[in-house]
Parts: sequence; structure tokens; C-alpha cells
Amino acid sequence: MQKRNKYKGLPVKKMEPEMRLKLEQVVDTTPVKTPPKLEKSEEEEAIEFQDAIERSFVRTLRPKQELMISIGLRTMDMHCMVDVKALLDSRATGLFIDKKFAEGNRIMMRLLDKPICVYNIDGTLNQGGSITHEVTLMLSHKGHKEKVVFEVCDLRKSTVIIGYTWLQKHSPMID
Repeated sequence: MQKRNKYKGLPVKKMEPEMRLKLEQVVDTTPVKTPPKLEKSEEEEAIEFQDAIERSFVRTLRPKQELMISIGLRTMDMHCMVDVKALLDSRATGLFIDKKFAEGNRIMMRLLDKPICVYNIDGTLNQGGSITHEVTLMLSHKGHKEKVVFEVCDLRKSTVIIGYTWLQKHSPMID
């Protein structure tokens, strides 16, 4: 069955030349203003920074004033408990444990699939090298206990560093 053109029988009027619009009347040639560039939030900038460097950590070179808290660490396999002083560092982006301390306390370390670069706060690579291992421990502080993952690296002067992510999550009361 053929389709019928329903407009075939309609009369078509020719437009008079004065009724036709000129191109200038149809096309707006004024330049289009681009919207102002919006400022990125700190969260958006942090996400972009993290994406740019893949997985990495930042730690300070030498904190001017050290803020230490007493914490307990318990191994998950043998349930061995050790009390340590941890450095609170709001510029560090993770939880860190010293490699020599972990080895000396026979803490079971897991090899990472991919090494993690460690950057100092000034943007330079940390002399201790990349992080190749991590450990899972039970961390306790003032009655609070939780299972956490520490990145194992050469901390030299510190045993444990607790960084911004933990501080933001818990907002501990410090005397």
C-alpha cells in the first residue's frame, strides 16, 4: 500500500520579495559570551590531584612541632599487643608504620601489587623509596578500637604516623 501525501493538495503561495528575511535578520552575529570560569572547590582540586598522581602518599619532611599520642597496636594473626607513641601529622595523607619497627615486632606484611610513590610535602620524592608493603592492625586510642591498614615505609625518627584521613574521620580530643 502506497502512502498518500496529505499535503499534496494544499495551495502554495509564493512569497513576495519584501516578505523574505535577509540573512542578517536571521543570523545573530553578536559574539557569544562564554560563561565565567567557576572556581573549583578544594574537594574537586584534591580529587584532580589524586587522579593525576594515581596512588601516592604525602608525608612531611621535618615537622616543626611534634604532636604525639599514645596508641595501642595489635596484630591480627598472633594478637600481640604493643603500645607506641604515634606522630599526628595533618599534612600526611595516610597511616604509616616504620619498616624496621614492623620487622622487629614480627608484624606480617603484605606485598602490594604495585609500589606506591611517597612524596615529601615540598613535592620531592621521599628518600625512603616507594611503599611496597602494607599491614593490617587493630589500632586503639582512648577506648576506641578499629581495624586499619598502615603503609610500611622508612620513617626513621617515628614509629607510626597518623595522617589527615584518620584525623578527619575521628577528630580526637588532644590534651
